[in-house]
Amino acid sequence: MNRSPDISSTNSLPSTYDVTRSPLELPVRLLRLRCGAYSPFVLRPRTGATVRTTLAGALGYALVQAGCRRLQTRRPACDPLPRDGSCQEPELCQLSKILRPYSIRHDREMPRPVFISSPELEARQPTRSFSLNLTLWGRRALDALPDIERAVGILARKGLTVDGRRVAFEIIEVGATEVFSLGDFHLHSDVGVSPELVILLETPLILGGSLDRIDPLALLRRCLGNAAYELVAWDIEERDTVGILDRWARDELATAGRAHVDRLGAELELRSSQLHRVRVGVRRSRSTGSDFELRGVTGYLCVGGNLGPVLPWLQTASLGGLGQKRTQGFGEVRLATRLD
Repeated sequence: MNRSPDISSTNSLPSTYDVTRSPLELPVRLLRLRCGAYSPFVLRPRTGATVRTTLAGALGYALVQAGCRRLQTRRPACDPLPRDGSCQEPELCQLSKILRPYSIRHDREMPRPVFISSPELEARQPTRSFSLNLTLWGRRALDALPDIERAVGILARKGLTVDGRRVAFEIIEVGATEVFSLGDFHLHSDVGVSPELVILLETPLILGGSLDRIDPLALLRRCLGNAAYELVAWDIEERDTVGILDRWARDELATAGRAHVDRLGAELELRSSQLHRVRVGVRRSRSTGSDFELRGVTGYLCVGGNLGPVLPWLQTASLGGLGQKRTQGFGEVRLATRLD
């Protein structure tokens, strides 16, 4: 049954919220940590993970140690109690907003509004010196900055798991930007404004539906539209509209954001591409219990045209990834101004 959005007349969001502009006001802050280990090591992710998801999981675990208010009062962490993993003190706890937005569960230790990467560790070559780049994305992540800083310290002391052993490291230097908006991200990135942009699919991009024929620009527009939908939904959630906008109203605004970015994508021009279908493996369906083959796409696209308006949305996608199963490391994207 179709239902019209239920929007309170006392709420100012629907009249002032502009899906073409408002999501790009999301505040962002970058932290750059220069680190050193006591001996060279290579961070080898376990099967089904990547360096980024390994780092995100390690940081998420440290966040529980740093931010769980029950632990700080010498009580058990609220992870295992009750069994569904719900936070028992959500009014005091920031973790419910960092580890698992839209609910009060702690069972997935992935700090989704905090993106972490390390170019040196991702190169998978022995190194003692490396950087940790953290992107705090949104108001909730910024509010939790003290917990995040404590978590990074815990992570350094306890170390990263490498070949069954813990490799501790020292944080030598910390740098941080001022808070800026997502729309100004290009001023703080290596990409900047360029007449052409290369979009590298560093891990397979997983999408539903058939991959028998790949149209590079249509694929990009579809992925960007989905990323825009998620960004608008995230931004609305961060503006504390619970009880003001129902889910139909939020879906309507997010769908409008997707349509806007699709129109921007129509102004892009494909300069070159090299995309390949890959077989990722076999997965078992939870709903049917049957096995199915998981397929994805790897390669790159080089696009030009009217890049300016779509660039912030592309950079947002490069932070969170594209496609499905991103928490498993799929859909990791890197932007470059030339193809190395």
